[in-house]
Amino acid sequence: MSLQSARIGEAKPFSWRRVSLPWGRWGLRGAAIAYLAVMILLPLSAILKNGFSAGLAAFWSDVSNPMAYAALKLTILAAVITTVINLVMGTLTAFVLERYDFPGRRLLNAIIDMPFAIPTLVIGVMLVLLYGPQGTLGAWLSSKGIQVIFNTPGIVLALLLVTYPFVVRTVQPVLIELDRAQEEAAYTIGASKWTIFRTIILPTISPAIVTGSLLCFARALGEFGSIVVVAGNIPRRTLTAPVYVYGQLESYNQRGASAMSVVLLALSFTLMLVVDWIQKRGDIHDATSGGMRTETTRPGLMEWILIGIALLYAAVLLAGPLVAMTWGAFSEGVGVFWNQITSANALSALKLTLLLGAGATLINAILGVCVAWVLVRDDFKGKRFINALVDLPFAVSPVIAGLMVILLFGRGGWLTPITDKLGLQIVFAWPGMLLATMFISLPFIIREVMPVLAQLGVEQEQAAYTMGATGLQAFRHITLPSIKWGLLYGISLTLARSIGEFGTVLVVSGGVSGLTETSTLYIFRTLDERNYTAAYATALELACITFIIFVMMEFFRMEVMPHDGAAEGT
Repeated sequence: MSLQSARIGEAKPFSWRRVSLPWGRWGLRGAAIAYLAVMILLPLSAILKNGFSAGLAAFWSDVSNPMAYAALKLTILAAVITTVINLVMGTLTAFVLERYDFPGRRLLNAIIDMPFAIPTLVIGVMLVLLYGPQGTLGAWLSSKGIQVIFNTPGIVLALLLVTYPFVVRTVQPVLIELDRAQEEAAYTIGASKWTIFRTIILPTISPAIVTGSLLCFARALGEFGSIVVVAGNIPRRTLTAPVYVYGQLESYNQRGASAMSVVLLALSFTLMLVVDWIQKRGDIHDATSGGMRTETTRPGLMEWILIGIALLYAAVLLAGPLVAMTWGAFSEGVGVFWNQITSANALSALKLTLLLGAGATLINAILGVCVAWVLVRDDFKGKRFINALVDLPFAVSPVIAGLMVILLFGRGGWLTPITDKLGLQIVFAWPGMLLATMFISLPFIIREVMPVLAQLGVEQEQAAYTMGATGLQAFRHITLPSIKWGLLYGISLTLARSIGEFGTVLVVSGGVSGLTETSTLYIFRTLDERNYTAAYATALELACITFIIFVMMEFFRMEVMPHDGAAEGT
């Protein structure tokens, strides 16, 4: 499965007029819309109201003061640089993976998804260990006058790693299904490989490249976890917009934080609408429909050069930082490592992390399948808007998600009177942490189940209804077994994302050791206390947990791909 296949899968929805809805047309639709309204629309409304609470003049003052302007400028500049680099390298990586057979090809294809699984805070720790002044490589670069960490290059490097999979996984399925008849015809009349790529392949995959680049840019705009570790957060130099929002919250300036959040949300949602518009045109689907997956070929000299560049890029982004973190975690011996990860605070933080991840995954699995079913099977006005809205948590900064929870349930929040009457504490307690984690991980299951549902069709379900089956029976015996691998893949992504969440829980938890401190917060605190061994050990432990989930993801992905191919062939 992939980002691109998910969007292709929902590009041609079924109309409710052709599909019997056994639970009632408004039943599932109402549940799906209510879920998205509570999780996305209501928090967005709170941000907008608070950002403009003092009028347009005050809003403009909040976002145009020198510190805010410099932070926004740096954020956009770093996102543009990141997008351009990953546009080129992501397209190159996808191309060599699908066209050439070489040693390490399967490994390269597998590790591309690792940034989806590894917590962003851990990514920041890995980069600091490798490129920081205390590391061998970082010290050597510093001696040459090159400062990576606590400088703009460190920000770009972190963004490159976090957004690495987007272009690759968006372009790859298009290359898989690309019909090579035109290429073979061009070869026979003497066209060079570069000419064929430029005139035949590139125009076909360009919508996918644009889509992946926009997703990459939107994700880079909101990145917080890795940036707060590697940037140094110096105002007007290395302070990005999401970190600026967090700083305003720490200074109890909710209006200033909301104003900057409105700007970032406007940029992100515009990008999501553009992505949805590109997919709705159907260019990618039309260009690749009917194509069969092509066999890889043995590379020549020029192809080996391209493969070497792709492998080197992946090694610099992924392998090097991971090795550096492992070395740092065991630098004082296995015994010290074990003592650190089995300390009372570390175990308490890990327990809370796993409970929050499991809770968010379970709730998003149940309601996410409902939303996916409605978006694929149903048809109604405003569906395109809702479909684009689902992707917004991909691009929203985690800090902004935490701010949403505070505006709704914090002091003076919209829903605080209700929770006070019920005796519930949301902010600075586990319910608020759970809500924020659910928001951040909301799209994954929806986007992985949608293409499987679209390829499944409705014939078997309709046949079951005509034989007297209830909606629940048809879902349990027909729909669920058909979507199980896509659902499990989405569950793995959701669990990995939830376990690694940092920015949202940093804002809403209070970080009380033993009570509301997750593993990522524990790492952040020990780094701040200069207890580096504990931070590196816990970071490696969290990376190992997410790596196990990552292996599960790869297994589920391999199970889904044959089903996708069968469906497309049919």
